[in-house]
Amino acid sequence: MQIIQTLQSISINTQDLSCFNEIKTIMNKNFSQNIGKKAKLLSFYVENEIPQRKYFLKFLSILNKKYNNEKLVNISTSYYKTFKLTLNSINPLSIILHCKLDFNKKQIILNFDNLDKILITYLKNYFKEHSVITINNQFIITYKDDNTLTLLDNLCSCNEHLNYCINFSLSELAYLQFKKEIKSILKKDNRFLNICQLLEEHFKTLGVEVGVSFDEVRNKYLKLSKMYHPDFHSEKSEQVKEILRQKFQAINYAYECLKPLYKNAS
Repeated sequence: MQIIQTLQSISINTQDLSCFNEIKTIMNKNFSQNIGKKAKLLSFYVENEIPQRKYFLKFLSILNKKYNNEKLVNISTSYYKTFKLTLNSINPLSIILHCKLDFNKKQIILNFDNLDKILITYLKNYFKEHSVITINNQFIITYKDDNTLTLLDNLCSCNEHLNYCINFSLSELAYLQFKKEIKSILKKDNRFLNICQLLEEHFKTLGVEVGVSFDEVRNKYLKLSKMYHPDFHSEKSEQVKEILRQKFQAINYAYECLKPLYKNAS
């Protein structure tokens, strides 16, 4: 059995039919706003059912301790969430994988026990338009926008992907902290970009886009300063040398104006 918590829901996924039927019976008995099919049941929050929902969460905590030997974090305050119960039928040929999620600044790190090329291609397509990298058995996604988290929630709420059965392990506390830090990072990034806009002419002088990394600024500066350095144009006419000298000075001035921006942003 697997229990996944997000800010909106608690998903209970099991491959055990008896366990599924037991939980389904409890949900149908205690909650009024239920919808579902044969292998899935959703229970929505109803204010006058808070006591039943709290007892149900305690029951889930006991089950999780029994099946996964893990304590559910912040479970007592999650009664307002939508409960999702799913019976997962596993193909005997399915490859069973385990994936633990970690977070680092703007990165979401999927730690697989085994990450093959087929799964990498699937995940790259799933997180298309996102910046992703793979290191050994890690698939790392860089946060882009709110859709990043929507994709992540949907990915983790389902076990079956291609011919893989993936058991995701996610700490809700770490997830909440990540979302909090993302907001702070985005505010800082926005402030940085606003300042960059004020220095747009210096980025244009170096021929780079506004707000690029310092490495890109520095590399372009080194390339241009070498290209326009007076020592390389001693054979040119005085008129041409003066034009190149002014360009060289403008490049140096632009670089010196941009350096403090990146130093203060670090």
